[in-house]
Amino acid sequence: MPTTFFVTSPNGQQQCAGEYELLAGETANRQPVWQQRSGSFWMYCGTNGMWIVGGRDAKDKNFNCSHGTLFCRVVHNGLTPDKVIGVWEWLDGDRFVEDHAIRVSTTYYKPLSIRVLSPNGQKRATGEYVLMSESMANGLPLWKQKGGSCFIYCGNNGSWIIGGTDAKERNFKCARGVIYSKCASGGVMPDKIGGLWLRLSSEKFLEDSAITVSMKPAPLYVQSPNGQQRCAGEFIPVADKIANGYPIWEHIGSKCWLYSGSNGMWIIG
Repeated sequence: MPTTFFVTSPNGQQQCAGEYELLAGETANRQPVWQQRSGSFWMYCGTNGMWIVGGRDAKDKNFNCSHGTLFCRVVHNGLTPDKVIGVWEWLDGDRFVEDHAIRVSTTYYKPLSIRVLSPNGQKRATGEYVLMSESMANGLPLWKQKGGSCFIYCGNNGSWIIGGTDAKERNFKCARGVIYSKCASGGVMPDKIGGLWLRLSSEKFLEDSAITVSMKPAPLYVQSPNGQQRCAGEFIPVADKIANGYPIWEHIGSKCWLYSGSNGMWIIG
């Protein structure tokens, strides 16, 4: 029996996404129950024999119901949520919508470190963020700024947010911050989320296409045996710098850089 599931729902009911942990000794309709880690949703078997992700209303009924915001319209016949054959659906107003993008799995990707660049404002929120492996926020991973006091977390509005100690003091049960993603997470990690990010400027948020949230790039090694040998060797990422939307690497020992040119090609110059 899996002890952990991860739910991805990028197109709707994104607040249901995240990690779910098995509740030892608890059952619903003679089946196991999983709870969203640091969240308020549960994966349970409804009275209809289908796997459902439901909220507090289902919990208050001791799961003696079929209430929820995500469900798989197939009687599971003993298969766990990650093995059941069928399309999951999410609640859209008063109807459910089939969505092949909804995933329930036992493994998921989460980057160990994330790099944030915001050249036009809120520069205190930039830099490297390190995964807090033992912590979660609203069912999703949490990263802390290296050498700083900011965090990347999923707010209770379903969006990725870069916030400070005021958010931490609320155990991240909030949507407070200075930079946030325009697209709701739905379980997609911050470095993979599409769309624009917004930053706080005075008293309002502005869309800023220059904000980048990405995995910290690794060092690279270049070989050039037949010419321009001075460009060969190890290149290391340049902190807090990008060129045409991409990271820059600097050569160790000489004045060469590896960058993306305005023509969309990688260049050593």
